[in-house]
Amino acid sequence: MQRWITEHQSEKDAVTATGLITVTIPTNIYTAAPGSARRWGLYTLKNGTGSVRFIPDAGTTGLQPAILQGFALAPKRFDNNLGTVADQVVSAVIAVPAGFTGRLLMIYDAAYNNTVPVPSFAMTYSVTGVSPPALGFVQLKAMPTAGTAFNVPDYAIYEAPLSSFPAATITVTVTGGPRMYSGMIGLYLIAQVNPAGTTRLITHSNVSAGNAVTQALTALTGTSLVIVQSRQPGVSITGPTAGTFQSFSTNIGALLTGTSTGIQETAVPEGNAAKNFAFGIGSSTPTATGDFVAAANYTSLNGRAGIALVAYPPTTVAGAGAVTLNKEDGRDTLIAPYGSAELWFDPDGLTVRCRMSRHVTEAP
Repeated sequence: MQRWITEHQSEKDAVTATGLITVTIPTNIYTAAPGSARRWGLYTLKNGTGSVRFIPDAGTTGLQPAILQGFALAPKRFDNNLGTVADQVVSAVIAVPAGFTGRLLMIYDAAYNNTVPVPSFAMTYSVTGVSPPALGFVQLKAMPTAGTAFNVPDYAIYEAPLSSFPAATITVTVTGGPRMYSGMIGLYLIAQVNPAGTTRLITHSNVSAGNAVTQALTALTGTSLVIVQSRQPGVSITGPTAGTFQSFSTNIGALLTGTSTGIQETAVPEGNAAKNFAFGIGSSTPTATGDFVAAANYTSLNGRAGIALVAYPPTTVAGAGAVTLNKEDGRDTLIAPYGSAELWFDPDGLTVRCRMSRHVTEAP
């Protein structure tokens, strides 16, 4: 007796009931992009010998994968890479929706111009919103005190737990020290994960020359969420050393790829093969348990690529996928002849509004 009806249409289904008929509204009965029109259906009880009750699906209890709810990326190249510490600053901004619970993951990498680079790392943050709480960033991987090699990405990885966080804008700023050619911050909002938990897998790799970089997460639990961030410094945007991001391995879905063309600092010539770069970020939720091998491929053989992987295992969630039935006047049952039930389905697949007509024979 289900009908799909847009907000600009109307249609009815008539129900003949004997005894009590229970109609369960399932998860994802209607899904669409945020902001899409709702759908609605109108149901009428034809006789007076039975009743119809609408109830929401209670969801399931079991392992549910973590969800990447949002991300922000801030790549930057530096014109004055011989300046002071204060010259080498990268900032990224991300909006947190009201009531968000999960973790904010930060992956930062920097590439330096001296033969034996000595990276430095200082992170600050600011939060704007209505009475936003402080962030308690936890270090997952420290920036090394001695860099890997000339113009090769080195990584620092941090995360902050967020619990019922108010709507806010978070700005994370990293000061990377002098002699930095380029740097990049990735911010990731990870939902459906215990904010207080400590379970995750972290790894990274880099190469001194070449157009591909590969790294493995060993013994990865199936349906884990894997965040992948990669960058290849040492390529220009124009000229004979130009290079671009080509692809991830087939087990990774790309979220955003590009080059440093047009980004800060714009004084850097796009033919500069030291300070420009290509990049890609992606994610994956592999179903199988076992080693997970990730690769990032670039078109230039001249660059020095790096890759970082952070994986969040699935968590046990009670009532995952539960439908919320908003009942006007607290009523969810048709009991009178020719009474009608109007159901409105939101595009999130989980929210339904129920409005019942009141027959003259029914008590108020």
